[in-house]
Amino acid sequence: MKMRVKPSQWANILWFILAIIGAGQFSYTGQYFYLLLVIWWLWKFAVIECWVFIFDENSETIVERKGVFYVRKVEIQYFRIKSIRVMKPLWQRIFGLSTVQIITSEPFKPFLTVYAISNGEEIARHCKEMAVYWRQQKGVKETDFHHF
Repeated sequence: MKMRVKPSQWANILWFILAIIGAGQFSYTGQYFYLLLVIWWLWKFAVIECWVFIFDENSETIVERKGVFYVRKVEIQYFRIKSIRVMKPLWQRIFGLSTVQIITSEPFKPFLTVYAISNGEEIARHCKEMAVYWRQQKGVKETDFHHF
């Protein structure tokens, strides 16, 4: 089963409000600074639209694909998940969103933040279940080494 999750455009609400104000001010004053606000919001909109997380049980990985012109793809194996935290700041709770932080033992991506999604609790539960399942399947034991 594959789950595709995209961050919500509600993450850009402040930029959207500034762009609306900027569009009105540009038409009134003709200053190009306000036009830049609108262009910046369009860029932020495109960044969120091109950002996707794929949770795939069959391939044992979580894939983050991010980027408009320069696309970056990061894969994290479920058995490398160490800890999961679900955060719901006030402004995200208003819109029914949450942020899931996944701490991994992956050398290139020790932290994965699934930002402004609507089903954060479900994603966190799914990742925990898959981490336990794939550790058992591969016979992997979690060992931590701390600096003293």
